[in-house]
Amino acid sequence: MQGWRVGNEDAVSCVPELTPDSALFAVFDGHGGPEVAQFVAKYLPDLVKQEENYEKDSGAALLNSFLKIDKMIVAEEHAEELQELAGTKDDDEEDTTEDKLKECVELNAEADMPDGFLKFVVHNV
Repeated sequence: MQGWRVGNEDAVSCVPELTPDSALFAVFDGHGGPEVAQFVAKYLPDLVKQEENYEKDSGAALLNSFLKIDKMIVAEEHAEELQELAGTKDDDEEDTTEDKLKECVELNAEADMPDGFLKFVVHNV
């Protein structure tokens, strides 16, 4: 079977009452690694709710939220959380600046991956 893996790299968001008039159900493909999918599932619903224009133009609000999450994924302030989600954070070792730079470059490359790009459907009730 093509693409079969031992573990699941996807993550899901199930928010039946995102707002009084809308819901968010999403599957995030783990092509950037399972930690990226988990990170997006954790933060995207709140980013969508924070968009001022969500009620009027949910498609634009989702697009803006995706752009924000892309920036969050590669931001140094979130590197530690992504490492923890990936299970690669070792508290005994101090990362050098070179290690952190290499990781940021790798995260940027993952964030730019077109294959498996997030697809979404907007449905307002």
